[in-house]
Amino acid sequence: MKKLLSAVLLFSAIGSVSAAADAQAASANETLFGRMNEKEVLLHRGATADYRVTHKFKFNDEVLVLGSIRNNQGEEWLRVRSNDDTGWIQEDQLRPYGAEGLHLSAVKDAAVRRGAEDSYTQTDTVQKSKGADVYASIINSKGERWVKANNWALLSEIWEPVLFDGWVNLEDLTILTSPEERLSVSTVTAAKSTPVFSDSQLKNASGDVLTYKYPVSIAGVFTDAISNPDNPQVRYKIKYQVKSRQHEGWVDRRYIDTYKYQGLYGKMREVQVLNAEVRRGAGENYKVTAKLKKGTIVTIHDTYFDPFQKDGFGTWRMIKFPNGQSGWVNDTVFTGV
Repeated sequence: MKKLLSAVLLFSAIGSVSAAADAQAASANETLFGRMNEKEVLLHRGATADYRVTHKFKFNDEVLVLGSIRNNQGEEWLRVRSNDDTGWIQEDQLRPYGAEGLHLSAVKDAAVRRGAEDSYTQTDTVQKSKGADVYASIINSKGERWVKANNWALLSEIWEPVLFDGWVNLEDLTILTSPEERLSVSTVTAAKSTPVFSDSQLKNASGDVLTYKYPVSIAGVFTDAISNPDNPQVRYKIKYQVKSRQHEGWVDRRYIDTYKYQGLYGKMREVQVLNAEVRRGAGENYKVTAKLKKGTIVTIHDTYFDPFQKDGFGTWRMIKFPNGQSGWVNDTVFTGV
């Protein structure tokens, strides 16, 4: 599988809004993933309503389905997990969907195996809290739920140096919530202008150019991280509205406000140049409002990418500094370039 995907386009649907994951499953007790079907759903410690309630789900909240049982009253119950919450809900409270296309997170160091049973050879490990993109699933002969997943498509997004691909027991996973792993399903553009293309190679322009902070949703990812590990290119397939009509296309990862940028928001960085110019806006044409000394600690709050500025000078950060003022600085003030 690795050899095949290294030679062809690697497309990974992100989040539970993917087309594959939205394919209705046969029934809730046969699925691995679903969404709440009622305004409020109570999560119980055991498979009857008599057990203590440990969590309350809202309509459309998403869960993994770890197992199913028919209790002594003849009721069908599902064992589910979301975030750190694991427990039981009634089967008819869930709308079942396929698991393919989900981006999940390991709840512990999880074994990656050649096949969907513990008897198969372990080939890799998904470290606790790290992400896994699902592209196949199965309930094996023992009734265990397994998914086939890898981390190739998001390699450069999460800066994960270890590649894995294989089968993981669903018991070891949860719906992804870690901000250091997750790509926002709904987000905005981060660039001065974002040209949209009809292909993942960014060769055929669609004619649409999105303005800064334009709302989009991410439908998929292309990367050549396997065949080009030294300089992997990442592109997002996005969906967006133009005059109330839905469009879709491909854009360069740098143009979209995802973890590549969001991972720094709210975090402190140290100025690495002697006199860092703080400007009123994100660009050299804006007025300088302050200068920061080397060693000043600031907090990053937003990003603006200008594709027309080359050689690393196209990324701007909106910052707040110790006296409470805010402004924009070029990202190079943190690298000393």
